[in-house]
Amino acid sequence: MIGRSLSFCIRDIANNEVDESDVEMIVSSTRIENNNDLEEVLTSYCDSYWYEKPDKCKEIAKRLYYSGKIFQPRLFDNALSQDMRDMIIWVNNIDECTYYPE
Repeated sequence: MIGRSLSFCIRDIANNEVDESDVEMIVSSTRIENNNDLEEVLTSYCDSYWYEKPDKCKEIAKRLYYSGKIFQPRLFDNALSQDMRDMIIWVNNIDECTYYPE
């Protein structure tokens, strides 16, 4: 299973809607280059998307990040952004993750 949104996927895992062991990767529109960037993003998400379970979400996100399961195309081309207009959060194939230049 492949996630298309770091914020929504982590929230789904924390809410037991998706089992973490089923997650192959999460394709994220973030551009996290170092530990400081990671902390900034996670803190921001804890205050917005993850306000109900901030500590649990942060723990899950760090575990997936450090295990290499967060793929960030913007690290290769900062102009790329994921097209989430369809609001489909989980897919079965990486080809279902669509990107476009901002």
